Amino acid sequence: MRSWGLPRPRRRDPDPMRAPRPLLVLASGIFALLITEQQPALSGQDGLMWLLVGLAAAPAPLLWDRIARR
Repeated sequence: MRSWGLPRPRRRDPDPMRAPRPLLVLASGIFALLITEQQPALSGQDGLMWLLVGLAAAPAPLLWDRIARR
């Protein structure tokens, strides 16, 4: 592989105390599901909970796109 005279990017050493992001997303999803199932009024409504999570997260890309264009 040629570098074309450019310096190679330095790799950061991974922090051993920092959890990988997919693991954090998985843990957050499990906790949200457990909290939903433990509430008597929400028991069995885990599909509705994920629908609400998706609807709440849907505007985020639009917001970040608007921020990035500034």
